Amino acid sequence: MKTEAGTTYHASPRIGYRPSQMFEPCFAWDYKTKNSGKIQSGPDAGTKIDISNGITLGAGLMFHFSPNIAMTASYTNAVKAKNVIETDGVYFKFDYVW
Repeated sequence: MKTEAGTTYHASPRIGYRPSQMFEPCFAWDYKTKNSGKIQSGPDAGTKIDISNGITLGAGLMFHFSPNIAMTASYTNAVKAKNVIETDGVYFKFDYVW
């Protein structure tokens, strides 16, 4: 089955503030939208694929252990979702810059 996908747009801005040398709280906003497309071949040829979009919000905290080692823990949750899987997750990230 061959499909013609719609155009996808997304934005993922983050904002953080470092009040001390060790801690940096941050906030996240994610937006994704995909225009409609259609199925081009197979038994469902010509069937329209619906528009999908979603908005998620999140918050996290980055721990700076040294100038080049950091770890981030964050939580993200969907506040709006249409024809997409809702996000509800905890994420961990370890950074080492050399």
